[in-house]
Amino acid sequence: MIDREALSVCSLQVEQSNQSSSPASPSSPLSDLVAIRRQKLQAIRDLGIDPFGGLFETTGSVAEVRDGFAEGRVVTLAGRITAYRDMGKSRFLDLSDMGGRMQVYVNAKEVVWCQEEPANMGSWHHLLPILMKFFGRAIGYAGREASASTAVGTTAAHKLQQAELIAQAFGEKVSEK
Repeated sequence: MIDREALSVCSLQVEQSNQSSSPASPSSPLSDLVAIRRQKLQAIRDLGIDPFGGLFETTGSVAEVRDGFAEGRVVTLAGRITAYRDMGKSRFLDLSDMGGRMQVYVNAKEVVWCQEEPANMGSWHHLLPILMKFFGRAIGYAGREASASTAVGTTAAHKLQQAELIAQAFGEKVSEK
């Protein structure tokens, strides 16, 4: 759980330390901004919070998946949707990561948003109207039920839950071993 009061105190301390610095310092506004962001990032880390979330297992980078493309192969990717184009019944996305860019053709009978965060966290509620407008249909949800906890606990429980989420997204059943 994030202690918002502690974050506010850390933010206030960072701002006060920046105000007390010498106004005659020859730093640029950009370097000042970078310094402030690094201090705030460190303050969050000092609270024991990973500011960039947990690990998301992927099939590979965009470049690796693009180079090893096979029709019907199911892959998991992480990246940014940097462009989308609506061509009537066909839709295209540009997905980018540090390895490159790939154009994705979307022609699915069913679109499912899958996220590992609980339903009350993550991007689901923000992106739902955007995705519905883009795809022109209802969007399914595969993910955890609403919860105050961001994680399930043990690594074994997390791996089982990841398998369940992927199976749920593809309409399959998961057998417990």
